[in-house]
Amino acid sequence: MDAPVETLFEALVDLRARARDVPAFQRVTISDLVDDGFVATMHEHYGGRDVRVVSRFQYERPRLLSYEHLDGPHGRNRGTFTIVDDGTRRILRQVHETEQDVSHGTALRADWLELMDQLLASIKRDAEARAA
Repeated sequence: MDAPVETLFEALVDLRARARDVPAFQRVTISDLVDDGFVATMHEHYGGRDVRVVSRFQYERPRLLSYEHLDGPHGRNRGTFTIVDDGTRRILRQVHETEQDVSHGTALRADWLELMDQLLASIKRDAEARAA
């Protein structure tokens, strides 16, 4: 991504920006804000239905954001975003663990992949716009 690490990190943790840019994210409310994290309640349209997901986000500025769903319809979900700077560009790596069945051939797989693509594209656009 063409943005400094700190700028990319700020775009990454700005979930309200995702609600403005990612169609599945209808609304995001932030609570329990502390120095190294927050709780977000996300209202999404995903998998053909409206869902509410509550997640705890924790971070180590400016390179790591981890999350875990505390409440939601899709079982246990957790993951991390890691920002890697190779000296030329910034790379955003995401690892996501889920109990949802998003394996090849399932109905939910296409929706899940589309949501992940939209989320990452939104973070990239936001970071690069902030850096411009």
